[in-house]
Amino acid sequence: MRKHTITPNLFIFIIFLEFFFLLFILPHNPLFFHHTTTLPTHRSSATMTKEYALQFDENKAFDHLKSQLDIGPRIPGSKEINKTREYIISNMPIDWKLTWQSFVPNESWNDEHIELVNLIFSNTTNPFLGPQILIGAHYDTRKYATNDLTNRTAPVPGANDGASGVAVLLELARIISLNNWTSYISLAFFDAEDQGQLEGWPWIVGSTYMAQHMPKNHTIGRVVILDMIGDDELNIYQERSSTDSLVKEIWDEAAALQYNTYFLPEKKYTIIDDHQPFLKKGIPSVDIIDFDYPEWHTTKDDINAVSAKSLGIVGRTIEAWLYSLLGLNADNRNDSLPPPPVQKPTRSFLFLAAFATLVIVTYLRKVKKRTK
Repeated sequence: MRKHTITPNLFIFIIFLEFFFLLFILPHNPLFFHHTTTLPTHRSSATMTKEYALQFDENKAFDHLKSQLDIGPRIPGSKEINKTREYIISNMPIDWKLTWQSFVPNESWNDEHIELVNLIFSNTTNPFLGPQILIGAHYDTRKYATNDLTNRTAPVPGANDGASGVAVLLELARIISLNNWTSYISLAFFDAEDQGQLEGWPWIVGSTYMAQHMPKNHTIGRVVILDMIGDDELNIYQERSSTDSLVKEIWDEAAALQYNTYFLPEKKYTIIDDHQPFLKKGIPSVDIIDFDYPEWHTTKDDINAVSAKSLGIVGRTIEAWLYSLLGLNADNRNDSLPPPPVQKPTRSFLFLAAFATLVIVTYLRKVKKRTK
């Protein structure tokens, strides 16, 4: 019977494989490592010692809005929503990585087996591990204008309810890239938010799926939803279910920019919107929405009901809020910038490391006995 022995060269190779596995493979597996991050403390931009110029361009944002309207109604499963996805992807700066989150709801209301797609952008392989802030908007439009007085079976153009949030998000992506903030922020474009009570469909399908499939060790600590923010008569009240501390952060920034007449410091509505699934996960979330909009779910939700000025007011407020959390750009950063996310080993990793060490020590003892 042949006796098998491990030669020194083979042993060295095995040790190399073990350490390669421990150092480079396991840290990317959430079972063995979890990400920890220190959320930045909000500090109003009005109190920052260094001046900066807000860079949000409302005209660029309005061009994004008009481009979506040119595509047509963006109904889930349609050619138009596919073109909208292509438009969003092609207009994101190159330093953002795309996570394509597709799913087909196995529900009776989805009898046509429509594939839905959330688009998530970050600079990491997992948009929920590392980034601390998630800013989102839905990009679908309602299939039927159910509030229309004359044509309730026509599709909603979605200038405000759909295109406005996407437009601001795309322009914010440019600003975030300019300031090297992509390590701290993920941007999400949700599918199928606005089909509720149509042919059995529920509301907020895309964001619900996303929240349900976030890893348990996610690092997201703030969620901001932008919806219906292009109304040319902008009045944004505080949504009742939103997290009070996060509402205060953003409304304080609006006040510092003298936008008090647009961001009204008064609670008014409780709304089923894309922030709700994240609230259920215990993540501080806010819904920024102008719900005093007569054209809501009608065929008049078109270019005549929205304005570049309103997009600029909301966009600059969010930009100022990000400055207050993350500091100035890379060449002139302030002390409010938090440290990068850190990976810490889980018990599973520590167990494997201890086991590998035990194997090595045991072998070395056997080798030592043989040489005596």
